[in-house]
Amino acid sequence: DQIEKKQESIDVHKKEIESHRVTNDGLERSLWDIKDVYDLETEEVEKVVCEKRLFQDLRSKGFKSDNN
Repeated sequence: DQIEKKQESIDVHKKEIESHRVTNDGLERSLWDIKDVYDLETEEVEKVVCEKRLFQDLRSKGFKSDNN
């Protein structure tokens, strides 16, 4: 019974952490979903999300400079 209560507490805490994840789009949400399903390291998913955002910013800047 105590184990079940601890597990419930862990699950609630995990959901709180997940709800505070900042995602910019569906791709990022999917990456976090994949992380949870396949139990991937948080640091690896954060790295991919950061790289995605970096490349997205670079693409955006490239499009802006091409249109000027």
